[in-house]
Amino acid sequence: MQIKPKRAIRREFSKALNELASKVDFNGFIKAAVFGDVSNQLFAVGKKIYPLRKVEVYKIKVLRYPMGGEVKPVGEEVKVAETTAESQPSSSPSS
Repeated sequence: MQIKPKRAIRREFSKALNELASKVDFNGFIKAAVFGDVSNQLFAVGKKIYPLRKVEVYKIKVLRYPMGGEVKPVGEEVKVAETTAESQPSSSPSS
């Protein structure tokens, strides 16, 4: 008896997600999910079972936090340089 494609895809997705989560830390997994790396890997796994158009991660639910203490968010700061009218060169022709 053949397993329904939906069940087979869910089972393989679960295996792939567990494998990926065990390879990277918590912050790395979240970055991979946000930037589409997880979706690409799941698409590659799922298209072997059934033709897929796209795979998207739209919700992440933390079931249990990683062992080993607190997870501190990565403090990536983005510095924005503000420009004022005084610091920009004037575009009016000087006569």
